[in-house]
Amino acid sequence: MSILKFEIDLEHDTKIDSKLGIIKGVSVISTPEAKGHNIKIDQKSIQSFLEAVEGEKVKAYYTHSPENDALDAIGLWENFQIVEDGEFTKLTADFLALESWKEHHKDEYDALFEMAEKAPEAFGVSAEFTIEKIYYNDEGEEEKYEGQEDKEVYARAVEVSAFSIVAQPAANPTGLFAEAKEEIEEEQDNLVVLTKKLIDMDREKNDVVVELKSAQTALEKFSERIANQEKEIAELKEENKEWQARYAKVITDSGADPVSANAQEAPKSFEEQLANCQTWREKHNLIQANMTKLVTTWNQ
Repeated sequence: MSILKFEIDLEHDTKIDSKLGIIKGVSVISTPEAKGHNIKIDQKSIQSFLEAVEGEKVKAYYTHSPENDALDAIGLWENFQIVEDGEFTKLTADFLALESWKEHHKDEYDALFEMAEKAPEAFGVSAEFTIEKIYYNDEGEEEKYEGQEDKEVYARAVEVSAFSIVAQPAANPTGLFAEAKEEIEEEQDNLVVLTKKLIDMDREKNDVVVELKSAQTALEKFSERIANQEKEIAELKEENKEWQARYAKVITDSGADPVSANAQEAPKSFEEQLANCQTWREKHNLIQANMTKLVTTWNQ
């Protein structure tokens, strides 16, 4: 039985649910190596791990110890899958804490999930498995490693018995959760675009608010002008009523019929004026007043 430790980094608290006792997408083993063991981890190593645990539930221990047995388990690992994470290939799994551990070791349970959220760099996963060591010959074919010198040794998992939580991580360079760098960069780009869009929308909103306030101010002033004009019109109507009443009273008191201000009497001719004279004196005066005009007419 070999024991290798692989580094994890609990940095995405959105995948940690302390109430349900779940940590999803944990990277339990990753390329390119197991530091301190002189063993390389390649894609075929990861594939061998998956074949050893696929469809199974693997025990999880609070820490690695040769005295661990089944009843010491704190949880189970399940949902194993291979994930390409940029330049790395890794095997991920979901950690599910046992209710019995949570109930009888609440302090450890709370400490684990609190540290997972607050100090993720303090955690690691130790894999306990039966290993077969191989190397690649000059033709690129796999051969069993038997101590040959100057050969890079690669791990092949035969059987995996447990993954334990440890405080000294060794070889899981991409962290706890599997998320490809390309995906991260894409999400970052999307975040930048979204942030810029939100800023632009906020500016547009502010511009609209300013325009709305200006329009409201103009509307208030216009409404005030209309109100003043309506008031003036009402006052003029009342004043007009007063003048009409006064005029009607004057007419009534004088006993005369109202005369239109626009009516004009047509001027009378000399003959009409002469015919209307009642006495010779009136006729004499009329002739004297029009003597110049009469002389001119006679001369013509």
